[in-house]
Amino acid sequence: MQLHGEYQVRGTLLSNLALRPFGTDASTNQLDQTSRVYHWLRLTPRVSYRDTLTLIGQLDVPRGYFAGKETRHVEEAERPYDDRQPLGIEPRWLYLEYLSPIGLFRVGQQPSHWGMGILANDGDHPTLFGDYYGGSIAERIAFATKPAGKDSPFTVAIAGDLVFKDATADLRDEDRAFQGVLAAYYADKHENMIGFYGVYRHQQRTRESLPGREFDESLKVWGFDSSGKFNAKIPGMAGHVFGEYEVAYLLGDTSYVRTVSQTRNNEREDVRALGAAARLGAVTTKAAETSAGVTSSRRWSGAGPRATPIRTTA
Repeated sequence: MQLHGEYQVRGTLLSNLALRPFGTDASTNQLDQTSRVYHWLRLTPRVSYRDTLTLIGQLDVPRGYFAGKETRHVEEAERPYDDRQPLGIEPRWLYLEYLSPIGLFRVGQQPSHWGMGILANDGDHPTLFGDYYGGSIAERIAFATKPAGKDSPFTVAIAGDLVFKDATADLRDEDRAFQGVLAAYYADKHENMIGFYGVYRHQQRTRESLPGREFDESLKVWGFDSSGKFNAKIPGMAGHVFGEYEVAYLLGDTSYVRTVSQTRNNEREDVRALGAAARLGAVTTKAAETSAGVTSSRRWSGAGPRATPIRTTA
């Protein structure tokens, strides 16, 4: 058994944001929250049997806003901060992982993440700027294998998803999205990686135009993504240079957003989107002698522009 976790507390100060008032009621024209304190304890337990079977979960408890001014008139927001709830509970993951002779199987409610997180982001990877929470969570069946053998650096993965929650869908609100995912990547022991990721998404929701008159809206989109990273020693120096990139392209069509003319003619709006990100940096390392013959050094961890302390006994 293993239990990993982190605790975060966030204090926020902001100006009194303006809102569009309700009619002529001038008292509804401001958010009215200029300070708040929010916290969470994220626990990620793992229970393993031998080297083949692992049950993995993640739970935020406690989680919530517990100090500061309450908001007004934004109750429909996902996190409205209109009620102090310091002991909230937010279950995130619970899935089973089986390492078979032919590859790795995963079944259950699990995170979805790829590359730098442009196309799929699980909300559990620290970012250079801003906070991280929420993320892409899916009811997923996935299989990954190494066609050239278990010691090969080449991996192929396939998955089928019913999206539980992400940036555009929420199963709890009957906004249903299904996905099929295919990915292939090369990753060596030095944490150099390059890969390609493809996904097809079909999303549907029901809306009401007039009382008792419902209609369906849908989104059909293909996503294509390439991501990679490298980590290499700097020649003649005690240090490393690192970098990563991601490029994503979407195409498809939707009836979520349409003009009046498109609605009358039952036409759909085209979807075209392109996104890219890159990161490049360097880190130096040094060793210093300490008492009792212990040497302390710092080295590049490969997970971002951070150094991990390493202690060795001389």
